[in-house]
Amino acid sequence: MFRAVSGVILRPSFNRMMRSAVSSKGTQRHCCGITGTWWNQHDSCVDMEIQDDNGQGVLTGCYKTAVGSDPSHVGEKAPMVGFPPKKDGGTFGWVVNWKPSEDGDLSTTTWTAQCVTVKGKPVLQTTWILRSEVEKAADRWESTLVAQDTFTRERPPKQDD
Repeated sequence: MFRAVSGVILRPSFNRMMRSAVSSKGTQRHCCGITGTWWNQHDSCVDMEIQDDNGQGVLTGCYKTAVGSDPSHVGEKAPMVGFPPKKDGGTFGWVVNWKPSEDGDLSTTTWTAQCVTVKGKPVLQTTWILRSEVEKAADRWESTLVAQDTFTRERPPKQDD
């Protein structure tokens, strides 16, 4: 069964994922330093830096996606911008406004994140929302995807096709 929230369809496992992201055993609340390169379980990566000496400025960098329904976006590097955490272990977020797809459609993805320590290693636990362009307001139900990714400092091993 799927549950709709404000026009967004959530998969049944969404609540389980949210609970596990918040209450994973072996997880500490804080980790330090989000700058640098992070990879998710799909081999997409984000390279980010904070443009401010005191860490309260702007988060900038690029996002390289390894997945997508539009083949022209796979492997694409897109600029990202966001806001860094206000303290170690605080929440933060970033946005990517994708270039138009082959058929001219536009989409934007936002991530909210928190850096936590899992088994002694820093991990970014994220929830993302992808909004794609639709022709009619009535089609908004099919325009939004919501999911979660986990980013680590280590690139995932290559999977055989």
